[in-house]
Amino acid sequence: RLFDTLASVYIKEEIDARRVFNMDETSFESSKKSHRVIAFRGSGNVWSQEVHPSFHLTIVACGSADGLVVPPVFILPGKTVRLNVMANCGVSGAAVAMTDSGFMNTTLFIRWLAFFASSVPATTPRPLVLIMDGCSSHYSSEVITAACELSILLVCLPANSTHLFQPLDVAVFGAFKSKLRPLIHSFISEDGNYTIDKENAIRLAGIAWENCNFPFNVKAGFKSCGLFPLAKEKMEESLGHYQRNGTPKDLGIAAWLHVKTVVQQELLVLSPPREKSKTRTTTTVGDRLLTHQLLLQIAAEQEDERTRKRQVKADARKRINKRQKRVEEATV
Repeated sequence: RLFDTLASVYIKEEIDARRVFNMDETSFESSKKSHRVIAFRGSGNVWSQEVHPSFHLTIVACGSADGLVVPPVFILPGKTVRLNVMANCGVSGAAVAMTDSGFMNTTLFIRWLAFFASSVPATTPRPLVLIMDGCSSHYSSEVITAACELSILLVCLPANSTHLFQPLDVAVFGAFKSKLRPLIHSFISEDGNYTIDKENAIRLAGIAWENCNFPFNVKAGFKSCGLFPLAKEKMEESLGHYQRNGTPKDLGIAAWLHVKTVVQQELLVLSPPREKSKTRTTTTVGDRLLTHQLLLQIAAEQEDERTRKRQVKADARKRINKRQKRVEEATV
């Protein structure tokens, strides 16, 4: 269905690589309440701590199949921000936004669509095709209205498939994070800090952004995912690789999987439930210290008690039977 949708749009609007974009969000680093300690296995003296920010920073990325990179937007939590928060960000045209949680929401996404449209050169023909995931903040009547006014065609990827068909996930974010991690560790060693403030987080993210070869990687991502040039074979290859969990095509199915299939198709008859024994096999410990001999003694006492109770019940049944017999004889 994704292939058919894109094929229809590409043909109808005569779309070229300059007009196809992918948008997604990633995080700077997860905010953690617990602390991790990094050490060599077997070390008896551990004190190094893993750095983490005290807030959530979302980075909005977008790039085209032609290698055009839209400046990033950094989303911070809260309502106010320092005036110099972007002073050390080396990415030209980058912007910062605020939400209560630090994540994208519908209102901000509508504002981002206008930012995106203004970032694409006016010489690029419209409409633009924007491929994205189906996050709730990306899809609403207000979003569709804003996109129509800006001449943007929105295409949502199938659920749970972004790791297969989203160019940013496939080819860009991995390279970005691989550049960002060493910068974070260098920040630790230079300043001796174990947390990062907002200004430095944006500064480090900007450096990683500039050095992750975004234009080349996003072009390769579009091609690898089969989104542009549109290639159904590559889409099916990605899906098949996922369904096989990365195993080779010629790998045989394990014996237990065959057995599992048979079990699923056959009717299984369960054995009747086992009757529970009323014999007590436990004892109350209380304040006692129970040795093996004492446990044997308790077990023997319990058995004697059960025998006595059975005898009492048997005697009671005999008396009832005799009483009923006398009543019947008197009636006759």
